[in-house]
Amino acid sequence: MPSSPAYGALPTSTTTTTSHLRAAPTRAASRRRHILTLLACVGLTFVVLHLSGSAQTSPASHPAKVNIDLFVMSKCPDAKYCEGVFAGVLGNVANITTLKTHYIVSPSMTCMHGDGECTGNIQQLCVRRYHPSPSRWLSFILCSNRDQANIPNDPGTCAKIAGFKWAGDVQECAEGHLGQKLLARDAKYAWRRGIKKSCTVQLQGKTVCVRDGGVWDDDCAVVQPDDSEDVAVDKFTAEICDLYKGKDKPAECMRRTS
Repeated sequence: MPSSPAYGALPTSTTTTTSHLRAAPTRAASRRRHILTLLACVGLTFVVLHLSGSAQTSPASHPAKVNIDLFVMSKCPDAKYCEGVFAGVLGNVANITTLKTHYIVSPSMTCMHGDGECTGNIQQLCVRRYHPSPSRWLSFILCSNRDQANIPNDPGTCAKIAGFKWAGDVQECAEGHLGQKLLARDAKYAWRRGIKKSCTVQLQGKTVCVRDGGVWDDDCAVVQPDDSEDVAVDKFTAEICDLYKGKDKPAECMRRTS
């Protein structure tokens, strides 16, 4: 019988074995190229889908909402009137608007209607910080406005009516350093814009009307001095419908153009 090769010795057919050893890395390299190609295709597909998704959710597809800024004082009767008007406006076109209130104080951080007003301003800012939906913070303001002379007393009652708890984050904010910081920041926002009267109405960053002393100023671009609250709601609604550039206008806007 022929003897078996010694341990570790090469097989007799060295040519075949050598060819096999040379072919192995070639097939491995081929597999690597194939895997890299697949990964490249997957990556490209991901990028295309990502860009496609970005295009679908871009600002061009979803036009920006109309910004409404009310510059107010928490114990000011004109602020109370404005907030009531824009509660009605939101009832018509809430889904195409972003409403914020900003508070007017002096550079020395004093308030026209006394310290109680500064506290009321802070309370309202803290409510909006922790409950940013107008269904919460604006409801709180409207409730407080029912007895505006009582601001800032008993905020817990209006918090409950607006659907949230006063105790906790909101109260800590209103009674602590954060509330003071929010008011200082808001005051600077008004100062930089040269706004001193409550209530000043801005749409898309532009002052369109000022209500002072119980009447709208003569140069108000939207309403007349003797317009009723209902008429003011109607006219501001129409103005916002005109400013909104999207095709998905609410029914109230479409009714006006039909």
